[in-house]
Amino acid sequence: MVSTILAAMSTAIYYNTEISYHVFADRVLSVFAIWLSCLVVLRYKAIRIKRDTEKDNYLNSIVEMLFKVSHEVRAPISRMQGLTNLIDSHNISKEELESISNYLKGSVIELDTFTKTLTEFLEKKRIENTKE
Repeated sequence: MVSTILAAMSTAIYYNTEISYHVFADRVLSVFAIWLSCLVVLRYKAIRIKRDTEKDNYLNSIVEMLFKVSHEVRAPISRMQGLTNLIDSHNISKEELESISNYLKGSVIELDTFTKTLTEFLEKKRIENTKE
């Protein structure tokens, strides 16, 4: 903007004293080149910001998925491991075995529910990424 104003002022001041057509054309071409350069730089910056935003969104999705997997999958698996170790290591009565079986069923249901939730989450993220 400043270069445009300065070039216009320079042309207006010296126009009265026999300015050559070539000088005028050079100034117009210079101003055009400056404006074009600015537009290219601004477009590149916008593309870079968009790409960085998409990258951040993708990384946040990955972090969120890893958090869910590490907490919501590991808990039922750890309980099931503990319960199967309990079954293997002790002489268990029928009542205790039924109780352990119920706990195992609960952990399996929890794991199944989370698996469905994770699948829905990943599908939602896939759709969001394909829209962009």
